[in-house]
Amino acid sequence: MPETNRVIQTVEVFTPGTTPVWTNVKRDILWRDFNFFLRQGGKFISILGTTKLGKSTLVKDSFSSSLFSIYIPGQNLAKEGEFALWRRLAADLGIATSTQKGKVVGDKSRWGFMARFGITVPMFTAAISPSVGGEHYVDTSTTETHDVDIATAVTQALTVLAVKAREDGVNVPIIAVDDFHFIEDVEKRREIIRALRPIAESKVTVILATLPGRQAEDAFKNTNIGGRQEVITVSNWEVADLVQIAKNGFETLNVNAKEELTERLAKESHGSPQIMQRLCLQLCDRVNGITQQVAIKQSLQEPANWTDFFRSIKDADSLEWIKTLKGGFVAGKPRNTFPDPRDGHSYDGYQLILKALHELGCPAEVEYAKVKARIVSHVGGRSSDLTTYALEQKASNMNTLASRDTSTALKNISSSTDTDDSLFTDEEIGLMQMIAQPVFEVVGKNANDMIIRILDPQLGYTLKWYPEAITS
Repeated sequence: MPETNRVIQTVEVFTPGTTPVWTNVKRDILWRDFNFFLRQGGKFISILGTTKLGKSTLVKDSFSSSLFSIYIPGQNLAKEGEFALWRRLAADLGIATSTQKGKVVGDKSRWGFMARFGITVPMFTAAISPSVGGEHYVDTSTTETHDVDIATAVTQALTVLAVKAREDGVNVPIIAVDDFHFIEDVEKRREIIRALRPIAESKVTVILATLPGRQAEDAFKNTNIGGRQEVITVSNWEVADLVQIAKNGFETLNVNAKEELTERLAKESHGSPQIMQRLCLQLCDRVNGITQQVAIKQSLQEPANWTDFFRSIKDADSLEWIKTLKGGFVAGKPRNTFPDPRDGHSYDGYQLILKALHELGCPAEVEYAKVKARIVSHVGGRSSDLTTYALEQKASNMNTLASRDTSTALKNISSSTDTDDSLFTDEEIGLMQMIAQPVFEVVGKNANDMIIRILDPQLGYTLKWYPEAITS
């Protein structure tokens, strides 16, 4: 933890919206496995996880141990695919691009990475194997000014940097494509994987950060990456890790709490460190009046009413998502509904699915069959009697509704005619955050293999603690 001579404010300790300083908890097993693949180099590492669990942070933390790294938001490749990839890599390597599409200037004295890392031409030439570049030939002198193939030039440059990294005793270069799922066209994703394969064969590490369940997606078929693919799953945080967030923060503020209290907060956080941060901040500041570090150690008291406490964490976006999902598609005729005698509300098919998820505890992933079984237990009769509610079709519709905002934003980017290199600035990386991340999805071709995923823990939390949103 950092040292300071001033009094620390509670809002500095528990920081739901920003990277924590006083309550940072590193998931050791996750990092150990990830670092093992980074040290080897030449791997395609698929990092799978939902939003707000530290997936992007894990990727960016890996850069500190690498000689050279390039971070690419997935949506920047959605329009032009492979060409956009090469252009971005060339720009970050400082390789001057030609006015001719797909070419770079062959004068290596103008390739910025060489001076940056103190690389000489003899080392450059010796580091490149005869097979690199395939049919394309690049003169190894520093004075050639003719246009050369961009893919060949980038591959050669990264090969040299991989050799340099081994000599310096650090990890090889990393190319990280974040939000790989933002490239919606499966052929473009496959094209990018194929393009990156020769780079990985040169011992460069390729990271593809995406959503759960994508370890065997169609884009990897017919890419011949062989045994190079490894999978890291950034799962929901364990209770013990979430408890450590509270312990670190309480220690900083000079307060303590009963073990069962902190465990209850952790169990209600839906595996999300951000939700845990919010609950701890609420407990300290609003319930116990601890606004800053105290001089005399104090014990935190639990809320007088736990339901009111958990409902004090309200997320407008999640409530709006529930409204969207329960609304479904515009119906041409009145929907069939089930009047539930337990609460007096009537539920159509969309609402029955959401109610079942609520009663199952809003898991991050659940088989559709379990959701259906829960609905059967309420409406009575056999599962075949549920045909009147068209549940499978409505689940599919919910998936379409949940992806609509993301798809629309990506189409807007793809329709842009701007092909200037400024597309790949740090500002553009920041704009990535403005594209809606998927929060809910339903995958599977039929009811037997269908899976429902809540991709945003905050949506799961809201669905659990605001069940009236299903019917209001």
